[in-house]
Amino acid sequence: MPVRLHVAGLTEVQAEQKISEILESNGLVSHAEVSISVKERKSKPITVVGAVQHAMVYQADRAVTLLEVLAEAGGVANDAGDTVIVNRPARKFRPIRQRLRRSGRKIQFLPLPPRCCFQFVR
Repeated sequence: MPVRLHVAGLTEVQAEQKISEILESNGLVSHAEVSISVKERKSKPITVVGAVQHAMVYQADRAVTLLEVLAEAGGVANDAGDTVIVNRPARKFRPIRQRLRRSGRKIQFLPLPPRCCFQFVR
């Protein structure tokens, strides 16, 4: 019987795992091998580099904050300083250099523009 799956917002790997689980749980195959390639993305990439646990490109499909993307990158590295630089793609904008208070609320609400790159300074 056909099953409708919602995979919006999942990474390719997550979608592959979800489809494999459905195929196996419905008894259609015993060891599913699923491969997905994305033809077109509607999300906006946000590049995370510098003193973070895992440098990455986060695909934002909605407005996100620095804290949300930082959590996906595994948090700041142990040797991270207290400054983050956000580079926005449009030439008319200067980079945002923001001092962070780790326990403060400032970091939670810093909105990240689409197609930006942010870097934690060591």
